[in-house]
Amino acid sequence: MDFRKMKKTIILLSIAAFLGGCCLVLPSLLFYMFEKNVINVFPLLEDLFIYTQLLLFMVGAMFCFMSPSLNPIKLGVASVILMPVIAIVEMNLIPNTHNIWPIEFVLTYPYLAISCIIGAALGKFLGSKIKKRT
Repeated sequence: MDFRKMKKTIILLSIAAFLGGCCLVLPSLLFYMFEKNVINVFPLLEDLFIYTQLLLFMVGAMFCFMSPSLNPIKLGVASVILMPVIAIVEMNLIPNTHNIWPIEFVLTYPYLAISCIIGAALGKFLGSKIKKRT
C-alpha cells in the first residue's frame, strides 16, 4: 500500500469518525432543541435510535460508494469510535446519565457499527458495479 493511498484512507476514516459522532448528536439536537428540562443530551436508546442507525447506514453507503476500496468493517468501527468519548463527556457533565454504560459500550456501539457496515457493503457493491460499467 503506497503512502498516498494510506493517507487518503486515514483522512476518509477520520471524516467518517466525525460524521459518526454527528449521527449520534444530530437527531437529539434536532428533536429536543426546543424542549426544556431534558436530562439526557444524547438519548441513544430512546425513540431516536432508529434515526442514528439510518444516518450511520447512509454514511457507510456514501463513503464506500464514493471509494469502493475502503474496507466496510474499518469504516463501521471508525464511524462509532467517537461515540464512547461523547458518552464519557456526557457522564462527566451530567452524572445521572448512562447508568448502565458498560452495557452501552459493549452492546450498543457494535450494534450501531453493524448498520454502518451493512450500508458500506451495499455502497461498495453498488460503487464497484457502476465503475465496471463506465
